[in-house]
Amino acid sequence: MLRTMNRALLVAAAVVALATSLTAQKTQDGAPIPSQITSAKKVFISNTVGDDLYSSDPSQVYSAFYSAMKNWGRYDLVSSPANADLIFEISFREPVVAVAVTSSAANVPVGGSYTNPHVRLVISDPRTHVSLWWFIAHVRQPLFTSEKNLDHSMVDLMGQLKQIVSKE
Repeated sequence: MLRTMNRALLVAAAVVALATSLTAQKTQDGAPIPSQITSAKKVFISNTVGDDLYSSDPSQVYSAFYSAMKNWGRYDLVSSPANADLIFEISFREPVVAVAVTSSAANVPVGGSYTNPHVRLVISDPRTHVSLWWFIAHVRQPLFTSEKNLDHSMVDLMGQLKQIVSKE
C-alpha cells in the first residue's frame, strides 16, 4: 500500500509540474513581456520569507541565486531597492499538495502530507510595487541534503529567466 501511495504522489507531482510548465509556456508565447524586464539595468535581489525548514542555512537559496545572477552578468546587482530598476524576490516554498487521511492497510500511517518543494522568483517594479512576472523551479527530493538538487533548480530557474529576458 505504501508503494501505491508513493506512486500516486509521484504521479500527482508530475501532473502539477506539467500543468505549471504548460501554463507558463502558453503565457510566454502569447503575452507581451513587461518592458521593464527587458530594459532594466540594475536589480536588487530580495531574500523573501519562505519555507526553509530543511536547510541549516536560511540564506542558502538566496546565496545560490545571487551567485547565479552575478555569474550571468546581465544585470548590475545593487544593494538597495531604491537604486534598482527591478526587484527579484527569491524564496523556497513547500506547499502541501495532498494529505493521506485514510488507509486500508493496517501498517500504513494516516495523516501524512505530500508537498511540492520549489524555488520561486517574483520580479517586481520597485516604484509601483507591482509584480511583473514570476517563475518556479521544482527542487528534487531529498531537498537540501544534496547541493546538486538546489543547483539543478537554479539552472532551471535561470534558464526560464534568460528565455524571458532574451525576448527583447
